[in-house]
Parts: sequence; structure tokens; C-alpha cells
Amino acid sequence: MSFLRNFEINANILIYSLDQTLLLNAEVNVSNTNISCSKLLPGLYFYKLFSKNKHFKSGKFIKI
Repeated sequence: MSFLRNFEINANILIYSLDQTLLLNAEVNVSNTNISCSKLLPGLYFYKLFSKNKHFKSGKFIKI
């Protein structure tokens, strides 16, 4: 999964399950915009992106 397209910043991504359990906390930046979701089971997930401890993007995705 790729994040931070057209952004030139460092950020942390938090991925949560439907019951709001934190499953992944990873750093993404200009040189590393991909994270592996291979350990996640198929289903619906939510994500939040933070930069400098400020939330700037959130959303959801479905892993098939």
C-alpha cells in the first residue's frame, strides 16, 4: 500500500481494525512511501497519518 503521494514530509501511519485495535504503527517518508500489509487478514481497516504529532489525513481501506 502506498501513502504520501505528492507529499514531501515524514509521517507516521497508524492502522486500526474495525474494533479500533492498533495493528500497525509505521514511519513513511519521501524515500519510503510503501508499507507491507501482508500480515493483515482480508477485511476493512482504518488509517491515520500524523506528521509532527499532528493528524493530517485519515481514511479506510479494504484488504482483499
